[in-house]
Amino acid sequence: MEKTKKSIKTRERIVESTKQCFIEKGYKDTTVEIVAEMINVDRRTIYRYFPSKEALLLKIAIDLFEEFSGFITSITFPEDMSGINRIKTLLEEQYMYAKEHSEVILLMGMIDSNVEMNEDRMNDFSLLSQSGKRMDENLSKMIEIGIQDGSIVTEDSPLDLAITINNSLLSLATRTVIYNKDNINWKFMILQAKLLLSALEGKHD
Repeated sequence: MEKTKKSIKTRERIVESTKQCFIEKGYKDTTVEIVAEMINVDRRTIYRYFPSKEALLLKIAIDLFEEFSGFITSITFPEDMSGINRIKTLLEEQYMYAKEHSEVILLMGMIDSNVEMNEDRMNDFSLLSQSGKRMDENLSKMIEIGIQDGSIVTEDSPLDLAITINNSLLSLATRTVIYNKDNINWKFMILQAKLLLSALEGKHD
């Protein structure tokens, strides 16, 4: 039992120290040797828990993205709130979360830039995809509500629209954070959200 507790604690220290290194140094300048030195272990100890730096990045990003999607999908709304206003509120909450937890966006961007999908990583990418799907389905339901109450006008599939909106916002967010990590300008994400919403709003004759 004591050995198990020690193993869990060691694994947690590896993950936390690696996350700190990724955020401060970036992916390329983070090495297993640096992490091992930070927590005073041999690098072989790290390899017993994680086979590679890529595996560590995926583990950290999966946990952060799951927390992000869990927060987003737990937001509740008054029963009488229109679909379009639910989406406006949702996007505002997403924006505030990303601003306060920019590490989740940063690490997702690192995966896009540095990790190739292969058979060994299919399970990890599947876990990331599940979190994304929960967010897509959540947004799709709000679009459906908006179509029913007339606040949204569209002939497109609600799920297709949800996937497009979420992917567009995440892609811009990761690009912004990756290239401007020390001076993040969020105005482009606000502008993009406004453009996406204006395309949905039921203001047509």
